[in-house]
Amino acid sequence: RYERAPFVLAQIRKAKEQLAAGQKIALAATPSPSAGAAGPDAAQVDAIMALPEDEQRQMIETMVAGLAERLKSSPDNPDDWRMLGRSYRVLGRPADSVAAWREFLKRGDAGAEDWRQYAFAMMDLRPPGDDSVTPELEDALARLRSFNPDDPLALYNLGHAARNRGDKAKALALWTRLQATLPPDTPLAPTLSRLIAETK
Repeated sequence: RYERAPFVLAQIRKAKEQLAAGQKIALAATPSPSAGAAGPDAAQVDAIMALPEDEQRQMIETMVAGLAERLKSSPDNPDDWRMLGRSYRVLGRPADSVAAWREFLKRGDAGAEDWRQYAFAMMDLRPPGDDSVTPELEDALARLRSFNPDDPLALYNLGHAARNRGDKAKALALWTRLQATLPPDTPLAPTLSRLIAETK
């Protein structure tokens, strides 16, 4: 459940540094239930940092829950939905992350990184080794590619989407384009070569 907790803890450390410099921040992009929308203050961050790691994680979950609760009564801020979507994914809750991203997309002007994070959340729902691409995921990847036609995440997974529906020509076009943009020693290279060979 906490496989991405180091990322969250890094956010705590960053927050502490910013607070020491007098900057107003929100810890892990979420408000503390007792601190309101402004996020925890320096003393609260120090207190969290002093806790054992498991308790730090529990505190982060509490803050994420506080953000989710606040959005029930004030749902119109797209930045809060973005924060919630990212936070749920960090905590290993992909279904909740996807739901939060959907709410963000109803309200916010999504950029490339928003579509990427939304796609990642949907991909997290798949069992290991499952390369299926739902229509919703395919749409997110296509929108991601609209910002960068050579985006590796989009090219790789859209290739699977094409092959899964029997469009081998499109799958090959996407994967060969990806192959041409990647360094030859990239860890993905053997898998990509195998997929291309199997699809020809």
